Amino acid sequence: MPANPVRPLEETDVPAVADLHRRVFKIPSSLTDELLACYRDYYRTIFFENPWRDLSLSPLVCEEKGAIVGSLGIVPRPMKFKGQPVVAALTSQFVVDPASRSMAGVRLLKACFEGPQDLTFADESTDLTRQLWERLGGRTAYCHSFRWLAPLRPAQLTISTSRLRRFGGLLRLPAALLDSLAVRIPRSPYGRPKPSSLAGRPLAAGQLQEILDASRAALTISHTRESLEWVLNRISALTELHGPLQSVLVEASDGKPAGCYLYHRKPTGVSRVVLFWARAGQEREAMAHLFENAWAAGCLAIGGVVPPNLQQVFARQRCMMDDYQKWFLAHSRSDSLLQAVCGGDDNLSLLDGEWITHFNYKRAPGLAIRAGSR
Repeated sequence: MPANPVRPLEETDVPAVADLHRRVFKIPSSLTDELLACYRDYYRTIFFENPWRDLSLSPLVCEEKGAIVGSLGIVPRPMKFKGQPVVAALTSQFVVDPASRSMAGVRLLKACFEGPQDLTFADESTDLTRQLWERLGGRTAYCHSFRWLAPLRPAQLTISTSRLRRFGGLLRLPAALLDSLAVRIPRSPYGRPKPSSLAGRPLAAGQLQEILDASRAALTISHTRESLEWVLNRISALTELHGPLQSVLVEASDGKPAGCYLYHRKPTGVSRVVLFWARAGQEREAMAHLFENAWAAGCLAIGGVVPPNLQQVFARQRCMMDDYQKWFLAHSRSDSLLQAVCGGDDNLSLLDGEWITHFNYKRAPGLAIRAGSR
């Protein structure tokens, strides 16, 4: 084995990494030309052509006996900490051959943590990955690891996500009637908030950037107009995986932003919110607007990550805890940076994490397989 089996990923490594990824996540039985082309486009777009590309923060591979047995995607994310620029490394697509998991995973993470970045993070980690991070000095940011869920049509959601879906045609009408009753029963856990008095209109990238730049949190994401548009275009391209993206600016009577939200509308499951922001004092109204919008769009349920500063607001709107078992992990040589992340003193959302690195496997013709982003 070479002295340092970890090295930067090169474009010529993509076929081997793609084959490892599809074997670990059991995607297809073989690496077809269509799937390989999909992988090539994915790795080029996310890791080699992202707007923050930095050769000192490249994705990594681990080799054993000349074969790639592990891979770790890395995307630089510029941020500001108390007004000063810092660089974060977003990690994703952490895949290791099961036969080499004990050492290849450790080597990859160690090499990553020793990089020039100020902060390393991942927000869709499994229990196994969490254990590995914590062994190597990483921490779990519990405040970013809670997920909320609001069933809007509970009966129809149950049918859509269970074995009852085979009887969907017969049960559709009675389920709709049950849902209509469930949201009207006094103090029902499925009751919707009172209608919002706020107005909504499409959210433009420039408006979103103004909202993000105005954050007073200690740690904030830094965007140029081009990088934010890249992120929005990226998540808009995930329609086949998560559903069409809805982007809404909520305005108060004075014409100023009272809130905004972005979510993927998925009519047959849970629609995922990738960002929710509300002006102080307008949180309930903004959330009511989100629920109204999702209901009108035909969503069965909606959910996302609970913003650390809005935990009480979400609880009071009868949101439930989701069993979406993913962890937000962080590593830094700076205790103050770790404290900011683990204490929720930041404006991070799914827009800044691994959501943008999801692999759109459905682009390959004929594939109807389960998603696996980690």
